[in-house]
Amino acid sequence: MSRLAPGPERHRSDASFLLGRNARGKWVIKETHGRMEGVFLNRKDALRFAFDESGLADPSVIITERVVEMEALR
Repeated sequence: MSRLAPGPERHRSDASFLLGRNARGKWVIKETHGRMEGVFLNRKDALRFAFDESGLADPSVIITERVVEMEALR
C-alpha cells in the first residue's frame, strides 16, 4: 500500500480516498467517510474524480493492491 503525500494545509475533516481495483479489474475510488465512490476504466480518471469531488488541490489518496468494491453495488 502506498500513500500520496498530503499537502501542508491539510485538515482532519478533508476528504481522503481509497483507490484500488475491483474483482473485474476496474478502478474503484471511495471516500473514506462513505460519502462518494466511483468505478472507472483507468486510474487517471479515478484520481481525477477524487480531485474534482473533494474540492481540494491535493486530496489524500491511499492506493491499495487489495480488491476494492463499491458499496452501492453490493
